[in-house]
Amino acid sequence: MENILPNYPKNRNKKYPGLTLAEALDLTDAEKISSKTQKSYFDDWKAFLNWCVTCRTIPFNPMEGLTMEGSELPKDQQKKRFSSEDLTLIFQRIAEMPTQKRFFRELYAFRYWIPIFALYQGMRLNEICQLHLEDVFAIDGIPCLCVTVDEEKKQKTKNRQSRRVVPIHSVLLKLGFLQFYLDVVALPDRPNSQLFQKLTFTISGYQRKMG
Repeated sequence: MENILPNYPKNRNKKYPGLTLAEALDLTDAEKISSKTQKSYFDDWKAFLNWCVTCRTIPFNPMEGLTMEGSELPKDQQKKRFSSEDLTLIFQRIAEMPTQKRFFRELYAFRYWIPIFALYQGMRLNEICQLHLEDVFAIDGIPCLCVTVDEEKKQKTKNRQSRRVVPIHSVLLKLGFLQFYLDVVALPDRPNSQLFQKLTFTISGYQRKMG
């Protein structure tokens, strides 16, 4: 973490194929890998050692509890957050959709609800788009959503830690999400069990129509 990653040359195998690792690390004029790539290598090593523990090759992961400090991208490379003004404009446009000439009511449901989910639920786009009716349920009277993996339904998550059950935000409840859910459940001749009926699966997931 301290001696190798910050000094690791970019494109080492292509630019310096004949050098050993120690020799490559001693290059003072070589362009170094980015902080993002350092974090990626770090995570890969940690995941590999976790796998070794699972296979009982080693008794414990020596990297457990370690984190990469200073691995954030420079501010000029970070994605900009939406400002309050940006969010206000986005949701004003969503609210105005039904007044547009080329308004398609059957597409409005997911184009209305999915941005609201993204704003309040802390869920990735495809996590929202791939929700099925079975993923909405109550625990001790609290409406919840399940983010899960299911090969048959073609549901996936970024990693194992992404699988979770989360309460439905009070704003979504006030806006009538549960009634929307019940309306989908009651649809006659419903073709599938998806929460957002008009979304279709592609190799990248269910989010294509939200592009």
